Amino acid sequence: MKLNSNKTIGSWILSSVLAIAINTIPNSSFGQKKKDNKSDNNSEQDESNFVRNGSFENLKSASKKPKKGGGIDFIEGWSSPTDVKADTYRGDTQDPKDSKKRPIIGMPENQFGQEEAYEGKSYVGFHAFITGKKPLERSYITGELTTKLVKNKTYCVEYWVSLAEGSKYACNNLGAQFKTKDPSVGGKGLMKPPADILHPDNKVFNSANGWFKVCGTYQAKGGEQYVVIGNFEDNKKTTSETFKKPKNAPKVIALQSAYYYIDNVVVREYFPTLEAYLISNNLQNLAKSDDDLSEDEIAEKEEYRKKFEKIPACTCGSSKDDEKTYSELTFQKDFIIDEKMSPKQKIETYSVYFSAGKAELTTEAVNTIDEISRILKANPSLTMTIVGHADTVETNLSDITPEYREIDKKRAEAVSVQLKKNGVTNSLLIDLKGVKEESDLVSGDEEEKELDWAKNRRVQFVIK
Repeated sequence: MKLNSNKTIGSWILSSVLAIAINTIPNSSFGQKKKDNKSDNNSEQDESNFVRNGSFENLKSASKKPKKGGGIDFIEGWSSPTDVKADTYRGDTQDPKDSKKRPIIGMPENQFGQEEAYEGKSYVGFHAFITGKKPLERSYITGELTTKLVKNKTYCVEYWVSLAEGSKYACNNLGAQFKTKDPSVGGKGLMKPPADILHPDNKVFNSANGWFKVCGTYQAKGGEQYVVIGNFEDNKKTTSETFKKPKNAPKVIALQSAYYYIDNVVVREYFPTLEAYLISNNLQNLAKSDDDLSEDEIAEKEEYRKKFEKIPACTCGSSKDDEKTYSELTFQKDFIIDEKMSPKQKIETYSVYFSAGKAELTTEAVNTIDEISRILKANPSLTMTIVGHADTVETNLSDITPEYREIDKKRAEAVSVQLKKNGVTNSLLIDLKGVKEESDLVSGDEEEKELDWAKNRRVQFVIK
């Protein structure tokens, strides 16, 4: 969406995370995949994810599919540690003879609601909150890890949840615990608190429209090989609220509980800094200050930095769509150029604007750069500095979100590349400036903060 400066903007959601493909990294498992040999299926296992069959696609036996509720035991690598078993929902369980009937454990339609899988064609469901004094009616899921966690290493834990339309309630405390032994073996009764992982806000997940991510980091005690997901607090310590079904909600079985679907469970090694990444890959020699490295070592370190920046941050967002997209809002203004202006004045009047989290040039940006190129080529003695800017959100999240790191520099470099494509040979310098809200471009009006941010996502030009 493009807005002129004299128009107001509606609300838009700025995501903090962008899903990105990961290249294969030497001495690390990120981005690599292998066949899960323990399964009778041909689904591939992403080696960056230590959870076996984290999207619930593979069955223990390809010839045996669940036919009713409580089918978690059919899924390779998964089980329930209590008497009440979690349910499995699959896209291949519908009986053709019952095509007009809502399937009990189908996908996307099933007995308790309707939801597409976050990934693949399967997900599971469990009761996270039930009124009354019947804690055994809650259910949990236990997933096996492909390797034991290493003591003192930090891991990123992520999983996606969606409330079933049949739920009477919604709740918080959707957490995860790590175990060294399989709790499904003789594990009776309510799982004990506290959870090792909760959403940072530990909010009530009250939406039956789409998937929401729960995530956090976990420092291993050593030897953990199982992850359990569910609500580990009793009802008194759980915040619940009545779920109001949408008017167009499907007719499903009504539940006296908060019942959640869950999909795409991930446990991967987490590197909070480049130094942590280098050390994990046995590159301690590169983890030093650049002042202590040779030119060859600095070049090698830079290559690893590029790979490190492609690793997704361990951050939570809202819905699946919010998590995977950026706002398309881009500020644009009409530049008033008077022919009586000097070349310096003309060039410094222009700016190039960007979408949130982006360094790609828009059509308007390319047109602006074309005009600047024309002036520079007509005045080859001019020397110009390209100044890249970031908005407040991008600046504040740059330490934890790889996509935002040095976004101001990336924008300046994108403009520089386009100028050179246009045949500009003037001396071009790149400067960086992450502009916060105290910039003279911002209004300070709370209702206009999104417009203020958009104005700051820019590149400007300074003639020396």
